[in-house]
Amino acid sequence: MRLYLLLGLLIGSLVLLVYVRELERDTAIAEANLANVKKADALASLKQLQEWNASESANRSDYLQQLKDAKHEIQNLERDLANNTKRLSVNAICPRLPQAESTGGVTEQTAELSSDAERTYIRLREQIAEQEAWISLCHKTVMSWASE
Repeated sequence: MRLYLLLGLLIGSLVLLVYVRELERDTAIAEANLANVKKADALASLKQLQEWNASESANRSDYLQQLKDAKHEIQNLERDLANNTKRLSVNAICPRLPQAESTGGVTEQTAELSSDAERTYIRLREQIAEQEAWISLCHKTVMSWASE
């Protein structure tokens, strides 16, 4: 009887040992699978981040080029105004002087901007160009986020 009891304990221990080994193996496999999934997720996130970074880099270069072009155009306008190659005119007609007060027979004159107004105009053009370029960059960024 003792022999059967001892044999039963030995068989039970072996079964328990096999069960524990299988459990350890299954746990190790599950942990390896989880690590692979995490690695795949990390690689996918990294790839997505790299794509976004490339897109943002292109958007930034577009923004900088647009800004550079606008500043170049404004500098050309400013230079032309200083050289009197171009003039800024107000789209207006000066009021006609009454006939009695008219001297020299001049009936109409063109309205021109003062030098202060010209500087203000150029400054406003620069600010508008910068804002348009900035808004364009923001729009492209938001659209790239929306497409993800």
